[in-house]
Amino acid sequence: MRQQIVIPWRDTGCEYRRKHFEYLHDLYSTTFDVIIGDNKGEFSRSGARNAGVDKTNSEVAVIIDADNYIPFDQINLAIRYARRRRGLVKPSKFFGYLTEEATNKFYEEKKIVNVDNMWMNPPVMNFSGGAYVIKKEVYHEIGGFDEDFIGYGAEDDAFHALCASKLGRVSYIPGMNYHLYHPAERVTSLENYQKLVDKYNMRVSRVHRNLRGI
Repeated sequence: MRQQIVIPWRDTGCEYRRKHFEYLHDLYSTTFDVIIGDNKGEFSRSGARNAGVDKTNSEVAVIIDADNYIPFDQINLAIRYARRRRGLVKPSKFFGYLTEEATNKFYEEKKIVNVDNMWMNPPVMNFSGGAYVIKKEVYHEIGGFDEDFIGYGAEDDAFHALCASKLGRVSYIPGMNYHLYHPAERVTSLENYQKLVDKYNMRVSRVHRNLRGI
């Protein structure tokens, strides 16, 4: 049986996001069984991730957002590592937002190609968002993603903080998570996020950074 991966997805009308989802769905499907996660009612990426994991029967839950490309060797290494421990494994050490030029080159060449205008911002280490690899039983044990979060944004920080507090140090696989370009779009509530800041003891500056909606 092939490893399953979850892609949380609902079409909100963004042509860029739709193209990324369709392309990455087909790309990941060459090696993995792709499960689409979506929740009922108003879109919640937390709920969509949880719904997707509920539909899987793989020992290890793998969640990759619909606009994130991660090389397959990194995903497989993260899966092997997650089988041996209880904690959260991130399938990349670095996270970078590709420019539109670099994203278009990815589509043309069917692989990541370095271009002069590669990054929207310098890639960062130990980023909390984008992708998650963890034993399914442990995922359910800690409650998965908090569905009080509406839309998407700081639920990444909250889940990362939850895993670190409940399961210990988060592990990172060497390599890059490539976030494909799309215009900024925020579908969330500032008031809702502010309410949840104290619950997870997150720094407000970090929450506001996520609320940019990239």
